Amino acid sequence: MANLDFSLMPSLVKLVIEGIEYSRYFHQIPKSIWG
Repeated sequence: MANLDFSLMPSLVKLVIEGIEYSRYFHQIPKSIWG
């Protein structure tokens, strides 16, 4: 089980990093566009 957890770590870290990048990108978009 430990091996499976370690193998999944890179994918989870990648998803977290991508999520942060998307958050920064959306925060840069003016709120007027969403309004």
